[in-house]
Amino acid sequence: MTILLVRHADAGSRSTWHDDDAMRPLSARGDVQAKALIALLDNYRIDRILTSSYVRCRQTVEPLAVARALQVSEDPALLEGASERATMELVDRLMTTDAVLCSHGDVIGALVSNLERLGLEAASKLRWQKGSVWALKTVDGVFTTARYFPPPL
Repeated sequence: MTILLVRHADAGSRSTWHDDDAMRPLSARGDVQAKALIALLDNYRIDRILTSSYVRCRQTVEPLAVARALQVSEDPALLEGASERATMELVDRLMTTDAVLCSHGDVIGALVSNLERLGLEAASKLRWQKGSVWALKTVDGVFTTARYFPPPL
């Protein structure tokens, strides 16, 4: 099984956005990154797509959901600032599912770092650029390896 952790695509600068940050949409570059996920993840089975409720996260996975004829579900464990415990509980529940989880840098960073401390072998240094993906493989209920895919541009 594989859990694909997607950092939301580019949404421009937080400092230039003057409304509720949860409503900040993808930039033109982010739109291209979101559409590129379709080809990037083409070789992966995906049964579920979960996301933070932030607009930029939803917009990141919507093209993939349309291409795969899947619904996008929101989960509070993927919100910016979510507790590490809540996020770990979510991935533990999904360990036997091929799923995409779209979230924010703080959540993905904490999750991948925690999993590495628990024995996950990352194929590259830990990073989580906007629009990037970590493919986390599980075997017999244990996270074993992680492969990093940098953003498409």
